[in-house]
Amino acid sequence: FNGFIWQGEPPDPASMETFLKSRLDWSKVGGSRQHSLLSFYQTLIRLRREHPALSNRSRDDMHVRGFEQRKLMLVGRKSGEYDLFGLYNFHTEDQAVDPLEMGIADACRKILDSADTKWSGPGSALPERIDGSQTLKIRASCVALYSKE
Repeated sequence: FNGFIWQGEPPDPASMETFLKSRLDWSKVGGSRQHSLLSFYQTLIRLRREHPALSNRSRDDMHVRGFEQRKLMLVGRKSGEYDLFGLYNFHTEDQAVDPLEMGIADACRKILDSADTKWSGPGSALPERIDGSQTLKIRASCVALYSKE
């Protein structure tokens, strides 16, 4: 847990106390931040169900590239003609990204960005469409999903 800047002992995943603390408190969902998080998770679940590349669980159709020093990761998924990738920024600062360096050369459209204000983020700095020629800026501690066109 050092990489997660964990303080103290991690909770016991088999303990009833840990289970009870991890349950949703539905009385808090009315708050804007909690509602945003619930909506974000619902969107992720819907995308997993509806997008062929996300519903395909074959590891043969998945590729992962890590950029450890920059704390970036690119995860690609395929299903037939459908292609999708997730760009993850684990850094505490925004990152400039060259799509070609990441292996992104095709035209893509954004389908999700956790930095978006509708998820209580600081606001997306990523374009709706990319073609591999422009430099991208992904916000700190965020993930973005793009689908190839």
